[in-house]
Amino acid sequence: MPRQNREGGINEVIGTILMVVLIIALAVIIGGIVMGYIVIQPKSAYIPPRIEVVDYAGSRAISLYSRGGDPAALDPAEESRYVLEIFLDTDRGTFKVVPDGDVKTWNPGETIYIYYNNTATEYRAGNEVPEYLPDSIPDANILLRVVDKRAQLLVLKEGVAVGGGGTVTPCTLGTGWRIWNRDTVSHSYILKVHPSGPTIATGTIPAKTQRFVWYGQTTPYQANLTTLENGNSEVRGSGSPICQFNTYDQSGPSASSQNTLMLNPM
Repeated sequence: MPRQNREGGINEVIGTILMVVLIIALAVIIGGIVMGYIVIQPKSAYIPPRIEVVDYAGSRAISLYSRGGDPAALDPAEESRYVLEIFLDTDRGTFKVVPDGDVKTWNPGETIYIYYNNTATEYRAGNEVPEYLPDSIPDANILLRVVDKRAQLLVLKEGVAVGGGGTVTPCTLGTGWRIWNRDTVSHSYILKVHPSGPTIATGTIPAKTQRFVWYGQTTPYQANLTTLENGNSEVRGSGSPICQFNTYDQSGPSASSQNTLMLNPM
């Protein structure tokens, strides 16, 4: 038999064997999923929040502002990919927050207020705090948890400090910034008050990551973000005053080949 024919026959045999192996592997994976041996972890909602204790309409409340991410529902009847539940862990036990009738969603740019209803001895979530319920938050320290009901995954966990008797723990006001690295590699940066003011922050941001930084100035100003690898700069105006927080990172929802960092006020 000619050598070329022998090699062709061997290649056909190898191809057949590989095809059989792939079919068997695929059958094992599908069977494992069907039988429950292999579990595909669902994706949970991504929501970067801003959390503050506020005095609203004569009541102490916890404000939850969605700075972006995924739109979500608080009402299971809503047609949304993500349905959230909010829990407050206190010294008196765990409370499941009950949304008011008109609170259906928590979408990017929306704020919900968690307040205490002393008559019903429960925490509620509303688009505003009812003026006829000036009840103080009775718990000094609260662990706030947001859970994706369908995925059964923790979306957010944050400690909230409230003074005894519902008084708000004083905070230092300033302004916040989001520095977004959408690239697939890390980038170094320097953030300064524009045009020649002091440095707000400097460092290196990993790929596909958002970094949130705070600066202790409440009067309006402009900030200049420079990506050090290419020298590109972006100037943006500051946002509304917010309570002081430590610099932290969050994974971004998407990535693109964009080698210049993005700057947004909080």
